[in-house]
Amino acid sequence: MDFRVIVIALVLAISGCQSTSNKKMEDLAKVAEGGDNFAQYLLGYSYERGDGNPKDLDKAKYWYSKSIEQGNGRSAYNLAILILSGSFGTPDVKKAIPLLTLAAQQKHERAPFDLGVLYYKMGGPENVDLVKGYAWLQVTVHRKLEDQLTAKSILSGLNLSTQQMQDASKYTKELIQKYG
Repeated sequence: MDFRVIVIALVLAISGCQSTSNKKMEDLAKVAEGGDNFAQYLLGYSYERGDGNPKDLDKAKYWYSKSIEQGNGRSAYNLAILILSGSFGTPDVKKAIPLLTLAAQQKHERAPFDLGVLYYKMGGPENVDLVKGYAWLQVTVHRKLEDQLTAKSILSGLNLSTQQMQDASKYTKELIQKYG
């Protein structure tokens, strides 16, 4: 990673972006335009929050998308949440799930729980998948994430058939082996 990106990231983190000069934001934009996915994430975040740049969700989406093309899970998570919150029109679970999945695969701390809940009940009847919901909630518990107690509570209330439980256990093992 370019030394400028590290310096810019530290300045943005320490200052909360608001006191960051236009020059520093221009430098960040140059690094992002050069293809650095962390700089693209930071620029997307800056536009999403209106820190260091005017709030502009379309530009946030653009920079998050550029970063996601390179596999950045933080960008994927943030864009998924914007999509689910209706920031670009009607909330779209089908667009958000692959983004949350990428984030969860990269060990984003909230993504497994959010995926589990979406598959379990929040995604609408067409998106309910108790097997996947169970598995992602189990990943939350396995990783000892912040939401593990809530995940355990949801898991204890799930009524899966014997076949669903077998499938869920198998899928859980696959996810944990693959993504930890």
